Amino acid sequence: MSISTARAAVYSLLTASGPYSTTEVSGCDFGIVETVAASGIVFVPEGEAEIQQLAFAGPGNSGAQAITWRFRGDLFVKYKGNSPSYLSQMYQAIDDVQQTFAKSEKGQGSNTASILRLTSIVCNIAEMWEIGGHDFGAVKFYFQEEEIDPGQ
Repeated sequence: MSISTARAAVYSLLTASGPYSTTEVSGCDFGIVETVAASGIVFVPEGEAEIQQLAFAGPGNSGAQAITWRFRGDLFVKYKGNSPSYLSQMYQAIDDVQQTFAKSEKGQGSNTASILRLTSIVCNIAEMWEIGGHDFGAVKFYFQEEEIDPGQ
């Protein structure tokens, strides 16, 4: 499988299994954050992908591979001037990410021989981003898709 196929699986997981709409999630455009009412997620490839050849095939064919694609997601939470509400939204954002990826660990990935796995969540409540004239806090989360590509 390609990293583009993995990206599509992540997008599907976040929009179908999480509390995020298709207008709040992107695997390629930070511009969506400017248009969200409360929060938005942008995820990108991050770190080193691992590819291990498992079997070899003849000329013109590829053998089976074990592949690990790594990603980072940024969940931006809009600050609307109410500190207690904002802090509550940050806690909820962490819970939402964890619970969404827990659904993947029950068998959702880009193919039947893959799994999307959350590996860590990082939140620095003092870190703020100014995007499109609004302040946002960010919950960073790291995840990977591990798959067996049977080759052809």
